[in-house]
Order: sequence, then C-alpha cells, then structure tokens
Amino acid sequence: MLVTVKTLNGRKFQVEIDASDSVLELKKRIERLEENAPIPSQKLVFKGKILSDDSSVGSAGVSNGDFVVLMVSRVWRVPCRWYYVALS
Repeated sequence: MLVTVKTLNGRKFQVEIDASDSVLELKKRIERLEENAPIPSQKLVFKGKILSDDSSVGSAGVSNGDFVVLMVSRVWRVPCRWYYVALS
C-alpha cells in the first residue's frame, strides 16, 4: 500500500509498505528518504495517536492512501564540563 508522510515543515512524500510490516520498518524507510530523521528521533502520528514501533501498520488502522505525520525531535547535547576537586 502507498502511505503519504507529511512533515511539520510541510514536506510530503510517499512510502510503499505492506500492512503486515511493523511501524519500525516504516520508520526505517522514512529514514532512507528523509534527511535528518534518525529512527530514535521519529514519532509517527496517525489520527491523533502516536504509533508504537512494535505494532504493524495495518493493526494501527493505516490503509492505502492514508497519511501519517512525521515529528522529529531534536537531540539536545549538553556541554560536558569536568570539574576537578583537589583533595588534600
């Protein structure tokens, strides 16, 4: 089936996937197509619900021609500072 993926930036693209494939497999295909969308940062939303990685696309209710929204969270890096304490 053909599923449309919409990003929060307004970009749209289509992904071919089987209903029996997992949501994780869909995320892998999206990662190949979408720049700056690593799998751990992806959240897929369908009809207001976040899809879990272990469920299948079909069991989540996604069918041919539907669209899912791709939300990508940014990875915040905290600067690491080392403090040395002199022990006397």
